[in-house]
Amino acid sequence: MGIVEILSKGRIVELNKVLEPGKEARRLEIRRFKIFAGEFMHDLDTMSHIGTQAEAPSHFIPALY
Repeated sequence: MGIVEILSKGRIVELNKVLEPGKEARRLEIRRFKIFAGEFMHDLDTMSHIGTQAEAPSHFIPALY
């Protein structure tokens, strides 16, 4: 059974919270920087369990090891 079939049997509940740097009770900082090729990257500095799961997509793909 694939992920589509599994998800179609249940419901999805949105639990994400919009986070705003400088307005959270716990540390949340976003620093933008440019790498040598000119692209912009972002460094996210958070305390653990600040309220969102930025790595969630990695839970739905097969591991490469």
